[in-house]
Amino acid sequence: MSDMHYVFLLHGSGRNKPGWSTSFRTILEERVELYTGLKSSSQRKRVEFVEINYGDVLEQNVQRLLNGGYSLGKFNEWLQGAFDRRKNGLPLVDGASKKELAANFTLEFLMDALTYLWNPEMARYVQLKVGSQVLNVVKEASTGTRFSFIGHGVGTKVAFDFLHNLYGEMRYPIGMEVPFRVTPQGNPSRDSMAVSYLHLLGNAAHGLSKIDAASFDMNNSHVRLYNRFSTPKQGGIVRLGYRTYGHRYDWLSRLGLNSLVKPNFISGYSELTAVTGLDMRSLEAYINHPAVHIPIIEDLYMSRGKKVENRNQIMGDYETQKNIPAVAAELSTLLSQHGEGGALEGKIHFFDFLKRLADAFLELR
Repeated sequence: MSDMHYVFLLHGSGRNKPGWSTSFRTILEERVELYTGLKSSSQRKRVEFVEINYGDVLEQNVQRLLNGGYSLGKFNEWLQGAFDRRKNGLPLVDGASKKELAANFTLEFLMDALTYLWNPEMARYVQLKVGSQVLNVVKEASTGTRFSFIGHGVGTKVAFDFLHNLYGEMRYPIGMEVPFRVTPQGNPSRDSMAVSYLHLLGNAAHGLSKIDAASFDMNNSHVRLYNRFSTPKQGGIVRLGYRTYGHRYDWLSRLGLNSLVKPNFISGYSELTAVTGLDMRSLEAYINHPAVHIPIIEDLYMSRGKKVENRNQIMGDYETQKNIPAVAAELSTLLSQHGEGGALEGKIHFFDFLKRLADAFLELR
């Protein structure tokens, strides 16, 4: 029986080239040594991170939108300009100030969310790219190997959709045999892969599910936590832990409607409040927070049920020490001015909200 544990990492928006997860893994490994005392790589070798890349398919989706005659109204001109800048290796917004970086990240999300959600066929291209990378690892794994997923930003929606579709609804190319199915109770069928842990950072999956063409969301999917102690017993493909994370000043995790996800479907939802900059949606902003990396470390590196010593104090101290009230006030003002009402009424409403928010970042003085 293998004791290997493969953890698939799915990136968020922006130009994520191979190697994008290096800083994430470095930060996490430093905390592993700090909290667990596991110093040598040999002690940690049973956990292997697998970087999943699909950004090239999103780029192809942009080209399909531009070439296919889709009418996006006022977004057509912006999308063409944004695509040209990205193709030439340029950021969508010039400058390296906090406000410009925040606006750039917002527009990157706008571009990638638009090209993933616009129609089911475009989403399918991304799902197949993710599936080929995941299944190449799964099919070579030994009996007893465990598999987990960590997604960020757009990657939370991609990970959720992939896991839902993997068990019976994904149309694969000829030659890619996928025997995964779920029972009527929602459990993985015999010989199907079960997911040990699922962590969604800056989770937007539930909210984005409200504006795509799919018939499922986080409240009616077999992507839920298995619970044999509930009455009746709850089936689900996630066996051990399923946690989502948001931030009070991360506009997309707020639009993700995390508070509306059935609490029995997940292990828990953490809403962070510490503010260190205008862009609290970045992967580094999440993984640097103890309320994020401590649960991940406990799940991946520690014995089942064992917790990091003084975990609550560590999390509370970070919230107190890593906080810039003036920036929090700016973000709070932006959100109140531009509001969230109506932003999820439809795709154009949602994308328009993001574009207005990016413009508002640039107007900050």
